[in-house]
Amino acid sequence: MMEKTYEDYFKELDSYLNRLTDDERGDVMSYYQDYATDGNLHTYREISAQIGLPKRLAKQILADYSIQIDDGPRPTNETLVKSSKRHARLIWFIILGLLASPVALPVAAVLIIILMTVIIIVVAVAIAILGTLVAGFVTAVSFVVAGLGVLTQSVSTALFFIGIGIAGIGIALVVTPIFWLLVKAIFKGSVTFTKWIGRKFIKRTNTNVESESEVTA
Repeated sequence: MMEKTYEDYFKELDSYLNRLTDDERGDVMSYYQDYATDGNLHTYREISAQIGLPKRLAKQILADYSIQIDDGPRPTNETLVKSSKRHARLIWFIILGLLASPVALPVAAVLIIILMTVIIIVVAVAIAILGTLVAGFVTAVSFVVAGLGVLTQSVSTALFFIGIGIAGIGIALVVTPIFWLLVKAIFKGSVTFTKWIGRKFIKRTNTNVESESEVTA
């Protein structure tokens, strides 16, 4: 069986980078091809020993690019759904990048557990806040309905219930934007923490490659 070649390595790497644009993929391929050429790495085995298997390297590259894209300017017309999808993809790529990073597997496992714990807490807080708002609004509306129901029997009682209901609706309308800002701040903090983990433990591979390239040069 013939040994895999330089071309085999980069053909395989290119296939794993299909989530990048053509220009981004071209830049990545050129960078690592130059690195392999400068380091006199001519076979699949030599390149893999130096910078990792194509699939593993691709996971780290995708995580790195996701962080760069998230740090870049936001589209002015980006919707909440698109933003959520972008952040979900960022978190997923960083998790894959951690699994492919050169840190020891137990360390990667601990980091992923911490990351998932933070995400679960954020989601739980968001659901709790949303549940509280919905419950408060429904309760306030029920007071108004109850007040209208006894209006023909006791005007004072009806006004009391309606007043409480309207006050509750008003409080809900005032508090909702504050809670929404709080949820956004918590979610933004979790994304920032995720990117910090990515920069701390995934970019290390690319930094090492750049340092070795400078030494070789």
